[in-house]
Amino acid sequence: MSDRFEIVDTPLPQLMLVRRKPIGDSRGYLERLFCADELKAVMGDKGIKQVNRTLTVKRGTVRGMHFQYPPHSELKLVSCLRGEVFDVAVDVREGSATFLHWHGETLSGAGHFPRLPDVGELKSQLVASHSFSMAPIPLAQATAFAAAEKRIWITNPYCTPTDDQVDLLTKAVQRGVDVRLLLPGENNDQPMTKSAGRSAYGRMLEGGVKIFEYQPTMIHTKSMVVDSLFSMRVACMA
Repeated sequence: MSDRFEIVDTPLPQLMLVRRKPIGDSRGYLERLFCADELKAVMGDKGIKQVNRTLTVKRGTVRGMHFQYPPHSELKLVSCLRGEVFDVAVDVREGSATFLHWHGETLSGAGHFPRLPDVGELKSQLVASHSFSMAPIPLAQATAFAAAEKRIWITNPYCTPTDDQVDLLTKAVQRGVDVRLLLPGENNDQPMTKSAGRSAYGRMLEGGVKIFEYQPTMIHTKSMVVDSLFSMRVACMA
């Protein structure tokens, strides 16, 4: 039995409803969105491979069914962030006792993320990492890169982008996004890191990413601004 999730069986075997259990008081609440250990009954040993977001503009829109044959089949954990969606699953497993049966659930953004009183106009998100475990930050970065519509401006003194990050940045340029990187010039305290990061310059420049090297002095700011709506600031030292 999980303290953070209620897992409810449905009429279709292996289709389960996951209800999160927020912990809170008069100040607000904490709600765990995912936990590999507590959701093992749902996810098994499968890890998260993608995090996708979709927007339905018009009420009543039918988005269609999604299915992939093995070995490309996917296990999905679906949530509604805003509004409501009627999510339907159809059992297409030949030989199953519930073959071609379907089950639907209304997922509500208000039910999953109750609105809290506004305390200002700035919308922010805090990502905290313990020791050198940085997994939440690359995930947040990847989501921001993939969702950007106008600009991605990054300042980073120790920029060593992965192949996936380079792909996301160049694909953003192809969508018309203004992608700029401000990186250290001659003055830096990690020349080996700078040299390693420069190995990605060629692909990024060919893909339309604008790269600037700061010359006056050393920079230590680690920041990212996406569409003037999302920002991330890790450290700033004079």
